[in-house]
Amino acid sequence: MTASNISVGCAGAGILGGAIMKRLIASGFDVHLWNRNKDKLAPVLADGGTEATDPAVLAHGCDIVITCVTDGAAVEEIVFGPGGVAEAGTANKVLVDMSTIDA
Repeated sequence: MTASNISVGCAGAGILGGAIMKRLIASGFDVHLWNRNKDKLAPVLADGGTEATDPAVLAHGCDIVITCVTDGAAVEEIVFGPGGVAEAGTANKVLVDMSTIDA
């Protein structure tokens, strides 16, 4: 498996999430992006990311989904809320939460 054939979805384009997205794009991954505030996506989209309409769409098209958001409530909403990552979950997908929140 190489970076060019792994699709990574990233939810959360803040300081850390945006840096993660940019690094993945620079490393050759197919990166799909979603953020609650669409304005924060602009710099990463300019680097070559593809915007997803919601977290479920993000997860549907990706092998790995990374969340990096501000609090536990945001993670819960993005993963388990309506249109969330869990709606597209299958046994062959990986969810990585990199948010600085309680376990």
